[in-house]
Amino acid sequence: MIVKVSQKAMKSLASLPRDVQAKARRAVEYIKSDNERSVKPNKLKGGRNLYSGSVDSKYRVIYSKSKDTITIVDIIKVDTVANVMRSES
Repeated sequence: MIVKVSQKAMKSLASLPRDVQAKARRAVEYIKSDNERSVKPNKLKGGRNLYSGSVDSKYRVIYSKSKDTITIVDIIKVDTVANVMRSES
């Protein structure tokens, strides 16, 4: 499985506290290693193939997946997931 990380996700990751960065990296590893259930994924509504996975109680990793590629789109606070969905539709 190929994992790509967007520039936006890299910038978001760099701005997070160190403990959340470690949790976010772990969440990406779970997704990459086909252990996606560990992040409690939710398919997001809208026309795109986007999912939200739990980093911790305050942060989510937003990603898309296709047959052989996972793209980490962003890492955001829980309260901004709805805003992302509005801007993507």
